[in-house]
Amino acid sequence: METRFDELKGQFETLQDIDISHDELGTANGYHAAEESKNSTCLFCLELIGRIERLGEYINSSIVDDGYTNLKSTADHFNAFKDQIEQTVSQGVHNNNFPNQRNSQLQQFEAHSLAIKKNTSQLEMALRLVELEQKVGNDEKLSEISEKLSNELARAKKASEEAESISETLRNKAAEKGVSTAKGAFQDLSTEHQSRERLWFIAFVISCIAFISIIIYIFVHESALDKPVEVIFEIFKRLLLLSAAGLAIKITVSKYNLERNLRIIYDHRSSTLKQFEIFEKAIANDVEAKNQLRLDVAKYVFSDPETGYRSTGTSNDININPVLKTVEKVVSK
Repeated sequence: METRFDELKGQFETLQDIDISHDELGTANGYHAAEESKNSTCLFCLELIGRIERLGEYINSSIVDDGYTNLKSTADHFNAFKDQIEQTVSQGVHNNNFPNQRNSQLQQFEAHSLAIKKNTSQLEMALRLVELEQKVGNDEKLSEISEKLSNELARAKKASEEAESISETLRNKAAEKGVSTAKGAFQDLSTEHQSRERLWFIAFVISCIAFISIIIYIFVHESALDKPVEVIFEIFKRLLLLSAAGLAIKITVSKYNLERNLRIIYDHRSSTLKQFEIFEKAIANDVEAKNQLRLDVAKYVFSDPETGYRSTGTSNDININPVLKTVEKVVSK
């Protein structure tokens, strides 16, 4: 037992000596909060290891083993978080992902600092009981010890409840931040595709006008041609113009359908996330219902609706019906 806890002690002492605050980034972009969480957690873990080394032989071995597993997990996670921070900082604060990565890493440090205190509460109580038992000199102090133990148990239970509440608050804040970011991104994409949709619709109208104009030209314009070669060339020229206009219509319709389909999909996703925020507030403090709602919304957000602007078969034919419907709406206004 001494060997494995000595190794753990060395890991936490090494972590204590490493500064991850990155003062060069300033208070707005630095990791000062993570540095404080790291140092306070390392101090807690080192004190706990010292008590285990003194009193571990008087405690159930399974409790000691669970304590070692939780302490080892915390040391490994903190080392991994440290490496992630160094990688994030090396990419620079101007990286678009830097704010989100930094916030996530700060929350991870805070969550694990709370978790280790919660997960070692049984070991903490066992150590306190041994310490109290060692202070007992005679039977007259047993009632006092019993009262202190009850107080310690009540305090540990309260601390566990507070840790769970803080952990749930952090999860809710992370979820709210993620939903808000995703909703804004979907809305931006919808606006972008709407602008492209309008441009392709205008291009479609221009192509139709050009197509009709070419047809009128073909049937109205008469050329006085005598030689067969000139007649063939004139026919080829008119067919070429007609084909070019037809191809332009096909391309613009295809692009219009694609952009409108994407715009509707991103509108659908943005609206779903807005409704999710309303429903989540209505659920209040029901954690299980919130988690189920989040799973259901995640599935629904990425199940794209049938818009009628994309072909569900394998045919390469262009779906022109939605465009014609739009033209009819414009004409009828």
